[in-house]
Amino acid sequence: MANDEWTIVRGKRRSQSRVSRCQSTRDTGREALGPSQERLTSQEVAERAKKQQETNVSLQKEIRCSDFFRRFQAVFRSMQECLEQPEETQQQHSVTAGATTTALWEWSEVTQMVVYGLGSPSMSVPSRYQLAFALLVAEQLPGLMGPVEAYDPVFNDIDRALLHSVKVKVLTQNEHGQRVATAPTLFYLPHCEASLCCNILEANAACLERVAILGNSFKLYHDRYSATNSSLRQEKLSQQGAILRLAEDNTMVEAAIDHADFKHVPQEPFSDMAMHLFAGPSRLGAG
Repeated sequence: MANDEWTIVRGKRRSQSRVSRCQSTRDTGREALGPSQERLTSQEVAERAKKQQETNVSLQKEIRCSDFFRRFQAVFRSMQECLEQPEETQQQHSVTAGATTTALWEWSEVTQMVVYGLGSPSMSVPSRYQLAFALLVAEQLPGLMGPVEAYDPVFNDIDRALLHSVKVKVLTQNEHGQRVATAPTLFYLPHCEASLCCNILEANAACLERVAILGNSFKLYHDRYSATNSSLRQEKLSQQGAILRLAEDNTMVEAAIDHADFKHVPQEPFSDMAMHLFAGPSRLGAG
């Protein structure tokens, strides 16, 4: 894998017949913007970015009015309460957590939000939905000290112009998920590969109480690989040990978010989503 390439983990595959039916009525995720080397004038870039911005406004309205977003807001509120409650109370909130979690998180204290692996909003329907959702999430964080930051090696000129127009700062270097959270930070990883998430966890092993991760469910990763044969499990443990161990660690709180009302969107942009909080340092390197 090249340094600037990421593997994107998508939702469950649909049958070919289902995809064919969707293709007749919906954009399947790609638009004909011309060859990847297409050269656009600055005016053409601005015009296309403006259209994408209008689409973003529409998608934000759609998401904001959805049951999915109401469920997200409920999870968002309840997770802090769960950190403050014993295990039996956490179970009442349908949150996976251990008995020793402590109250270490305040959403109002989150000062940074970072988005890795968004994809290209100008080329991908799921990425448009994920960007619109990211902006709505940022609205829930009154303590942000700067703009939402984003990086994906596939961003093109239209994407960068769009992100600038919605006040998202495009990072110029690939951090490979190794940013250390010097203050409470929310990382949003829409369908990113597990190894990128592991990089975040390992970089912040000594300060996990400052990290929140919104992305694919750690518990689903754990359940998937626990059911595999021992040799494959050992391989995954070496590649994704941080996630698999934290899924068993009593310092993590996970809350899944049902995305049922967005299953019609190509590649289901919010499938397998969960919020993860951590009560403190964890022995990620333990064997």
